[in-house]
Amino acid sequence: MPTLRRALPILLAALIALACAPAPQPPANPPDAPNLADWLDLPNDIQPVHFPWTPLTIQTADRGIELGVFIADTPARRQRGLMYANGLPPANAMLFVFENPPVRSGFWNHNVPIDLNVAFLDAEGRILEIITLEAQSRQTKRPTHPYTYALEVPAGRYTALGIQIGHRLIIPPNTIPSN
Repeated sequence: MPTLRRALPILLAALIALACAPAPQPPANPPDAPNLADWLDLPNDIQPVHFPWTPLTIQTADRGIELGVFIADTPARRQRGLMYANGLPPANAMLFVFENPPVRSGFWNHNVPIDLNVAFLDAEGRILEIITLEAQSRQTKRPTHPYTYALEVPAGRYTALGIQIGHRLIIPPNTIPSN
């Protein structure tokens, strides 16, 4: 019994310390997040830009298609986008998020060495239109509809996955990081 009396204060102190310790924080990117840097060919004078990543789902008529999404949610991230990217990891995309939607601005492919498909989405994530941007093109292409989000993938990936106008990117509340 005397050993228990000596151990009891130590045990209580340990329990109090555990209860008061801060909760562990999830990593900035989930452990299965791909590294976009592996797909970049940055010139020496260009600094890398970090993009948050999250898994999202595109709902088609008959199934959900899982995509990993790099999020371009700040002016610096949107300006960089997929510049210098030789592609994207399979089943990944880049989602452009705007502060004051809906927007009507266009996209170009300057400093992007691959063709891209851009899906323009409304506030509910529904695909309104898909356009193609040619590699290294400075031609700005604008959608015919105002939009809330834009989702870029290497050209042909939407077709290969069966994604088309009317399908919906499911964006759960609090998924998009705040600026």
